[in-house]
Amino acid sequence: MWKARGASMAQDTIRSQGYERRAAFGLVAPTASIPSAGDAYARPSAIACPVANDGRLEADYLIIGNSAAGVAAAETLRACDGEASILMVSDEPYAAYGRPLISYLLEGKTSIDRVGYRDAGFYDRNRIATLFGAACKVVSIDPEAHEAACADGTVIRYGKCLLATGSVAFVPHIEGMEGRANVHRFMTLDDALGAWEDAVESTRRAHDEGCESRVIVIGGGLIGAKAAEALSHHVDEVVVFEHNNRILPAVLDEEGAGIVQRLLEPHGIVCRPGMSAEALVGEGDRVVSAHLTDGSDLPCDMVVMAVGVRPASSLAVDAGAEQGRGLVVGRDLQTTLPDVYAAGDVTQVSDRLTGAQRPLALWPNAVHQGRIAALHMAGVPDAPDFVDSFAVNAVDFFDISLLTSGIINPSEGDGCEVHTFVEGDEYAKFVVRGGALVGYVLLNRPDDAGVYTSMIEDEVPLSSLEGDVFSRPVGNLDFSEDVRWRRLHKGYPGTLDEFGWSCDPGVRPDSGTDSGSGTDFGTGPDCCAGRGVAFDSGVGAAFDSGASADSDPVSSSDSGADPNPDSSSGSGSGSDPDTSSKSRQRRSELLSGRASEEGDFA
Repeated sequence: MWKARGASMAQDTIRSQGYERRAAFGLVAPTASIPSAGDAYARPSAIACPVANDGRLEADYLIIGNSAAGVAAAETLRACDGEASILMVSDEPYAAYGRPLISYLLEGKTSIDRVGYRDAGFYDRNRIATLFGAACKVVSIDPEAHEAACADGTVIRYGKCLLATGSVAFVPHIEGMEGRANVHRFMTLDDALGAWEDAVESTRRAHDEGCESRVIVIGGGLIGAKAAEALSHHVDEVVVFEHNNRILPAVLDEEGAGIVQRLLEPHGIVCRPGMSAEALVGEGDRVVSAHLTDGSDLPCDMVVMAVGVRPASSLAVDAGAEQGRGLVVGRDLQTTLPDVYAAGDVTQVSDRLTGAQRPLALWPNAVHQGRIAALHMAGVPDAPDFVDSFAVNAVDFFDISLLTSGIINPSEGDGCEVHTFVEGDEYAKFVVRGGALVGYVLLNRPDDAGVYTSMIEDEVPLSSLEGDVFSRPVGNLDFSEDVRWRRLHKGYPGTLDEFGWSCDPGVRPDSGTDSGSGTDFGTGPDCCAGRGVAFDSGVGAAFDSGASADSDPVSSSDSGADPNPDSSSGSGSGSDPDTSSKSRQRRSELLSGRASEEGDFA
């Protein structure tokens, strides 16, 4: 007979928290095969970076970081300048991959060859030199000398630098966690593979001892919840601790969180809001139990730290850059350091709905910023500025769907009206301010999210709509002609063409006015005018679990085929000086005259 770990806790406490819920489902069978990233996926670029007489590497553009913002910037820089030298540096050894997919990889829902955001050949085709791996990690920058130093002593002299370093895991100190092999983070591909291997081995060991396997996840936000979902496929029970009074505190209110918590329990995930681990107790190099804030002890086989993230801004801060909640940047995304720009999770941006300056750790937001930063780095005339954004979170857990946007937990005195609707396992919440929708929560009610997001983005007065705004289906609402036309002609995902982007001037036939679709550097509403919606694909919004790199809706400029087959370089940009000159002229023509329109395309 199988026995549950946790004998030190009173059995009634265990039952009340759902620790014995596996009876109806049986024990998890250990997963046999664990994927490896493989040499091909980790292959660096064959493009050599120019070397100066003094041995320093030289690059017109240095990009530190190899994820959404960095890749978007590299593509845009190459589109703007076919001759410039571009060097991308990352402390991870892999070609760019979709971080939102690591939970699906850990779950076994997708494969290692499908997490790639760009394949390894992308760098060669676009003539991007790379330095990948821990030894290549940039440890300091000298903005006055325009130099960066790597961990292995390599020095890079650059013309302009982009910091696309993203976020790092915030790991609070817990007594007993140091030096434990079964304490994991959940931020990178290696983190996911390491957690998978440990979870499988932990389950095998537990079953050999006649016990159930148990994983503790410390942190009940989006990262922790997705890690818990994935791990539940490899272990017998997952216990999630969250120090706030509810799980998913950043994206749900108490009522919605309670519904999600209840729906997770049948899948083997037990949530303990308002509680955490004070200390971890180990034997050798492994944690064997956690001492909890209520004084009890909970045996475990593995611990995942998923408390949150922080901007990876130390490089710039150590060099003297100004920092608030993230790196302070101008609308051109330049930091307070000369010729040093920043894009993505490392920056703080203006939240359009609250006015707060804060990081928006969102994948398409990073793509959008990377492209705009690159335009300014390349000196494109009338390059658009980044103005502001707001968040849309989309996540699923098993058969639970959750979409949230904008202000979801208004404070007293914010002047907001709140409307809530509950029907079984469905929950909807709408926040209205000044007669317009400024936030929503849709739990197990996904169909109307796009319409509500558009209402927030376009600041649609609810009084202008005929019909019940919060009824279903909301698509029956009668929107004004202006709103419908503007929504129809908003920029949609495109590909970088020979001029560096897709172009649709968007002139309305019956008015002769610029619609604002123009040049599309973003995703859907996240258009190049600088104001946009950022979908939080950190929890899977921008990626389907089975999506390949080619189907990435954020940016499809490189789908594995050379976008410019006539170019002998295979870079997708061409190298003929006359062609580059014509491209620059065309770009200038496309962008000229748009400055006065910025900020009007919400």
